[in-house]
Amino acid sequence: MERHYGHRPKGKAFLCSEFMREAKTFKKLSRQMYSEMTIEEVHDFRVLTRKLRAPLWLVHHCNDSKKARRVGRELQNLGQRLGKMRQLDVAIGDAQKLRFDPKKLHLQRALATTGLHHQLEPERINKLVKHLGSAASCVNKTREKDVRAFLKTLEGKVTRRFGQLPKTKAGRHRLRILVKKVRYLIESFGERSDVLEHLQDHLGRERDLSNFQSIFGKTKDLHRQEAGEIAGAEQALAPALRSALKKLEIVRRELNQKTGPANAEP
Repeated sequence: MERHYGHRPKGKAFLCSEFMREAKTFKKLSRQMYSEMTIEEVHDFRVLTRKLRAPLWLVHHCNDSKKARRVGRELQNLGQRLGKMRQLDVAIGDAQKLRFDPKKLHLQRALATTGLHHQLEPERINKLVKHLGSAASCVNKTREKDVRAFLKTLEGKVTRRFGQLPKTKAGRHRLRILVKKVRYLIESFGERSDVLEHLQDHLGRERDLSNFQSIFGKTKDLHRQEAGEIAGAEQALAPALRSALKKLEIVRRELNQKTGPANAEP
């Protein structure tokens, strides 16, 4: 099933407004996260950093924008901290279900929390929020024709992924990175794809199980689960890629519309 937002601005107008909306949400959540860090909040905040990075990735490739690249790297550093915590949260949950002792994982999470607190210090976050406001102007100034050209290039990368699922973990990890980039980019323009998310879920779960086994060792049950996720990704691959191409084409068409500037900043 394909999902669409309701009545909304099209093309770059939506991209700009969505980027600024997410930047405001980032400002709010970052201050909450400094004192509260539940499993759900870590996940939501991590997803938010990905959503913000997607337009900056686009702008950097269209304009060779140093500003967009710098802010993207700052968000990437924060996302890596959050990713480590998310990985530990998933591993702790799996350990409890499978009756492994999660004690050492809890110790690692405490250390990861300390590192994340350092990353979320008010002075650092205020600086990053300011940079996001500056980056919003880069998003707004990006030319539609450059965006269309980049999307066309991205369609080529997606098309080359048709065929068999990569046989190696490294290959599937690279595919997962591409899927995430495409997913969050099309969402930046107001389009969503359930089948693309489904593929990402299978690839992500395979990686979670692989990480878990690197900590606690391999078991037949975990190996079967991992094989099941690989099989699920294989089945989801072609429908997900077709959906991605369809969504990228829709976005390119919408970019032909006249779009007005968005001037607000977070």
